[in-house]
Amino acid sequence: MNSVSENTTIQILKVIENMSERSFNVCDFSGLHTIFDIVQFYKENGTFIKLRNCGQKSNEELLTIAEKYSDFCFQLYSPEEISEPILVELQEIFNTLNTKQKIILNNIFNSLLGDLSVRPYNALQKYLSNNFTFSNYYNLIIKDRSFSFVHLKNVGKTTISELEKLN
Repeated sequence: MNSVSENTTIQILKVIENMSERSFNVCDFSGLHTIFDIVQFYKENGTFIKLRNCGQKSNEELLTIAEKYSDFCFQLYSPEEISEPILVELQEIFNTLNTKQKIILNNIFNSLLGDLSVRPYNALQKYLSNNFTFSNYYNLIIKDRSFSFVHLKNVGKTTISELEKLN
């Protein structure tokens, strides 16, 4: 659970929590695109049954997820704040994924990269040596506690803030 933050997308949550396609679609259609959105909706409404196409099974699944993360202290982690247990847990989760799940995770990661502007995309492309896999990103950026986007060539304040949203 510590490997996620409030801005973890439902695409990633779908892989981590093995969320059903129906529950995913209910969230996506209703504008619940992050864990924070799901928990916030849960705290305000107490149920998901009111959402379009949300039946009892989807409601129960989303309630379980919302309750699991509702007491979680959401915060965005800067590279300096990421503790070793979080990194170990993230690595353990990644290691337990089967090939199909890793492909899905890489597709989600590449989709997020595709949303970047040209300058941050090019900076990452150069730094990652054109190896746009989550594993490579994890090893070169997340795991490296001394890494900072500030040190990337041709990266300014706006680009840094866009890249930090990726973490």
